[in-house]
Amino acid sequence: MRIGSAWVKAHEETGKMFISVSLDDAALPLTITEDKFLTLWEIPDNEQRAENAPHYSVNLSKSKPKEDKK
Repeated sequence: MRIGSAWVKAHEETGKMFISVSLDDAALPLTITEDKFLTLWEIPDNEQRAENAPHYSVNLSKSKPKEDKK
């Protein structure tokens, strides 16, 4: 489930690169528990619709139950 977007940015003073994440309003009531994980999926340059389009899609997934190894 896509819950937000992210951009690669540079700090104004130091120039250090970082990822700025923006969560959609619908994601705010979601509970992040140990059976869920967040992933960033890179959006290829040719799929970005505008110069300021997000570089990543932020996704929330539920992990698969671990199977007992016998």
